[in-house]
Amino acid sequence: MADYYLADSCLWLDYLTGKGKKEFLDQEIPLALSALSLFEIAKKLKEFNFPFKKIQYILRYLQEYNLILNVDSAISIHAINFSEKLGAIDALLYATASANELPFFTRDNDFRGLPNTHFI
Repeated sequence: MADYYLADSCLWLDYLTGKGKKEFLDQEIPLALSALSLFEIAKKLKEFNFPFKKIQYILRYLQEYNLILNVDSAISIHAINFSEKLGAIDALLYATASANELPFFTRDNDFRGLPNTHFI
């Protein structure tokens, strides 16, 4: 699975709302996304007053474009290693990348100093 890159939710939110750097997600590279990111993205788009049908369309698009990785008990337990530095969802996202040995791409400074993390 090392050919994939796990993209943090914030990168997709920037892409979908027209903010930030889009080049990374525009490339044809195999991307993975945590199932938890689908929730994070939908929640934030709802806060931005995106219509429900558009949010549904975006979620379907993300599921087609990304390899969706589920959080299981092993990842949940692994996330404990990062829970002092990160909030619960961020710890689970990073643990998903770590457990699957995937590079983690983000723009969130909370992840600074964590191995295999790349900032865009």
